[in-house]
Amino acid sequence: MTASVRHRETWPVRSRGFRDWLLHRFYLETGSALSGGAIWLVIETIGARARFDAPTFNVQLRVGGDNNKIYLDLSDPEWRAVEIDLMAGASLQHCRSDFGARQ
Repeated sequence: MTASVRHRETWPVRSRGFRDWLLHRFYLETGSALSGGAIWLVIETIGARARFDAPTFNVQLRVGGDNNKIYLDLSDPEWRAVEIDLMAGASLQHCRSDFGARQ
């Protein structure tokens, strides 16, 4: 699940990080909090929709690749990665690959 405007984070739906992000987004939108039972129901519903109704993507941890490119996550505060293009060499940039959220 994408969890930021500046960069992309991928969290398991039933993780503490996703739950916290969801509660924060709800609060920002409504100015109120969800009860424990309501957040559980929302997370279970999102989990079922993700499992049965959504496309599947590969999530990388620190090294990933796609379309003749390899991405190395630098795990720095700027969320940068090194992109290694098999045809053009390497360049430093903000991460384009779907790396799992840092914990």
